[in-house]
Amino acid sequence: MYNCAIIGLGRIGCGFDDKNFSSKILTHAGAYKKNKKTKLIAFSDIDKKKLFRYGEKYKVKNLYSNFEEMFDKEALDIVSICTHSNLHYQIVERAVKAGIKGIFLEKPISNSLNDAKKIIDICKKNNVKLQIDHQRRFSRFYHTVKQMINNKKFGDIKQINTYYGNGIINTGSHLMDLICFLVGDFYWIEGKKSRISCSLKNDLNIDGNFFLKNGGFGTIQATDYEKFRILEIDVIGEKGRMVIDLAKTTARFYQIEIKKNNLVYNELVEKRITNNDKKEEIVSGLENLILSLEKNIEVYCKGEDGYKSLEICIAFLKSSKKDGKRLKIPLPASIHKFSII
Repeated sequence: MYNCAIIGLGRIGCGFDDKNFSSKILTHAGAYKKNKKTKLIAFSDIDKKKLFRYGEKYKVKNLYSNFEEMFDKEALDIVSICTHSNLHYQIVERAVKAGIKGIFLEKPISNSLNDAKKIIDICKKNNVKLQIDHQRRFSRFYHTVKQMINNKKFGDIKQINTYYGNGIINTGSHLMDLICFLVGDFYWIEGKKSRISCSLKNDLNIDGNFFLKNGGFGTIQATDYEKFRILEIDVIGEKGRMVIDLAKTTARFYQIEIKKNNLVYNELVEKRITNNDKKEEIVSGLENLILSLEKNIEVYCKGEDGYKSLEICIAFLKSSKKDGKRLKIPLPASIHKFSII
């Protein structure tokens, strides 16, 4: 049995499971309570109302407004860090000193590339398993989609068009991570502040272009989440097309139908791909972190993956401040101190 704790009892820590719009487990607390190998023994948050409320809900008696005190007093194996990203390195460093074996870290990995690198290095040096919560990497559905896109029948990637909203950091970080996972690393980006504003403090909607190292050209376009939500990746290959709905976890796959009946052009025939994975993504992410501890294998979303996503988001933000200037990935060291908050 692994003794576990959560630092930061906000939406992803505990709050999303309060709402009745879904029967799915959406939080770290829910994932720990469902897992038979974990025992949730401590909470930490500066908001005492949240501490008492969720302590009662999840029957957690050891409640701390100071995470350092928690690390001093509790013998922990795994910790989820669900605070604002500017605190991530400070908490990770303290967790490692306390002998933590596994860290489930919310995205983005940090608020700067410098601190992100420190997080990765300190975890590697001390043999701590670090899982970044880009949840779609934990779903078998997206692994299936990846296999289909990388199949020879799909051909070389030609174009990637994406739609998102609610902030390049908040939502865009998930988008950038999944693009890297599905179709490859970024080579350059160009970004401009979108005319569609972001409702989140300390975040922006960015529109832009990008080019992948494998030769694919792409766009990111912000939509207005106040009216409706679109979160999609449209991948066009040499021999087919894949339209992925990240909000609904569904996809439409199109294959070429050779022209016939005197048609001038070949047409694409649609085949829908449904998600048959009944397990919640955050539950699978925790299971994978535990498996990595027991088998000494890599987690599904490593620190380096979180670093890439953060780097691309920072690149778009920096480019938008320079009237869409093209920036190559990886970014120069002069940008590594840039803070997203």
